[in-house]
Amino acid sequence: MPGGRVDPGETLELAAIRETFEETGLVIKIVNELGRLHVPDGKGGIYEIHDFLAEKISGEASAGDDAAAIGWFRNDELSELPLTPDLLHYLNLYGVYP
Repeated sequence: MPGGRVDPGETLELAAIRETFEETGLVIKIVNELGRLHVPDGKGGIYEIHDFLAEKISGEASAGDDAAAIGWFRNDELSELPLTPDLLHYLNLYGVYP
């Protein structure tokens, strides 16, 4: 799942579209925001994370310069991957997993 920072003057949705393109080569359309989280950064600060549901518009998936690899996975394969802590829990709360 692509992620990153919001640039000055960017909306959350535009940041998600840009980050997805930079990290995967895919052009997407945001469908809706699934949820938002506040996660400690381990240094006394908080990350505000917004998760979006998106649809692919175009492009061929390829790993960007900050990704070692890219892949498509079935729901039953996700629990075997090295994912962000609690990601599957939140995807379940959002109703998109399993």
